[in-house]
Amino acid sequence: MRTRLGVAAAAGLVTVLPAVLGPSRAASTPAWVITTATSPDRAEPRLPLVSAGGGGAVVGWSSSSSGGPRAWAVTRPSGAATWSAAEEIGAEGAPAALAGIALDGQGVASALLLRVQGDAPSALRVAERGAQGWTVQDLASPPAGGRLRPGGLRVNARGDAVAVWEVSGPFSRVEAATRRAGEPWSAPSALEPASAAQEEGPAPVAAIDPSGIVTVVWEKRGEIQAARGRAGGVFARTRRISGRRSGLRFLPRIGVDSQGTTVVVWGATDPASLSQVVEGTEWRAGRWARPRVLFRPGGLGGLAPILAVGPRGDAVAVWGRDDDGKRRYQAAARSPRGRWGPFAAIGAPVPVTSPRYPAAAVGPGGGLLVALPRGTGADLARRAPGGTRWLAGGHALFPRLDEVQVAVPSAGVELVVGILRGNVQIAELRR
Repeated sequence: MRTRLGVAAAAGLVTVLPAVLGPSRAASTPAWVITTATSPDRAEPRLPLVSAGGGGAVVGWSSSSSGGPRAWAVTRPSGAATWSAAEEIGAEGAPAALAGIALDGQGVASALLLRVQGDAPSALRVAERGAQGWTVQDLASPPAGGRLRPGGLRVNARGDAVAVWEVSGPFSRVEAATRRAGEPWSAPSALEPASAAQEEGPAPVAAIDPSGIVTVVWEKRGEIQAARGRAGGVFARTRRISGRRSGLRFLPRIGVDSQGTTVVVWGATDPASLSQVVEGTEWRAGRWARPRVLFRPGGLGGLAPILAVGPRGDAVAVWGRDDDGKRRYQAAARSPRGRWGPFAAIGAPVPVTSPRYPAAAVGPGGGLLVALPRGTGADLARRAPGGTRWLAGGHALFPRLDEVQVAVPSAGVELVVGILRGNVQIAELRR
């Protein structure tokens, strides 16, 4: 076993080469390299996020210190062998939690921060990593008596960006701000009229295509809404995209490919049997397709689908079906031609009480990578480009990893990120 120490360890990073991960392997067999990232405040990390772009990657997380939450990030540029030291995102002494992180095609990282004063969120801020470190600016503030619930940040390869959130309190509405590459952020845009506050559900989610077209989706009173616009421009009128069939819809997820085809899936209940179904639609050739039931996994509950879409149009949806106290993960893949294949069971069943969601990523060549929470660790499942079978494996490597996220920065490179023993662990496999 070899360990990189010296400068990296002093900066809060320790890289451990593969021999610590399991039995000995042939020299030609790919092996995981583990990097442990620790913020200088040594506080407990939570909610790690990972983003890949231009062959590089960025990992961010929040820590809870006595002065309030702080946001941190490490980066690995394309072609680099090691990760940077942990850097604080935002001004020291201004407590803020990380709400989103993204990397463009030139390796420039952006972050969305939720600033906290006392016990209350006070503002949304955006940050960008430049040559002199992170620069931060305010994006939105809540109304009197209200709060902001961030939905995330998305950036395309050339640097166009969108941030989305929900204003809640005396009234409720979804808002977004956008940025064209090289230009300032826009003022917030209201994507719907203010309405009476409703019980808090999931925050809105967004995608941005290579030309800067933004799509924001969210659930409102059991229906899925969508608004489209251009980064730096205005949004068109919001419309319902979930159709008129009765039953509840919830937790929409969104992704976009390099041609601008936008894929949206969500969970729903069948009004007749009350069983779980997966529905979806797509924006293609200038219009929304008619929404339809994609899959009928059955069960009287479970996890709504997550979604990942790759640049070629390959996609994967993963959800959980609950029966008899067990959650069974199921997944389906979409081809670049837009056809969803049949769903299949993947991974081992877990107790229904597990609150964690799977994570998924699609590589540049169409390979699929899924991490499935399992007790005190994570299973991995892979599917080769154009393949039809899921290959299981990986729990022995990640038996205690929590809050797992995955990414595929480039062909043949996989990242698995999570929390292990109070540190952020980054596992990287190069084939």
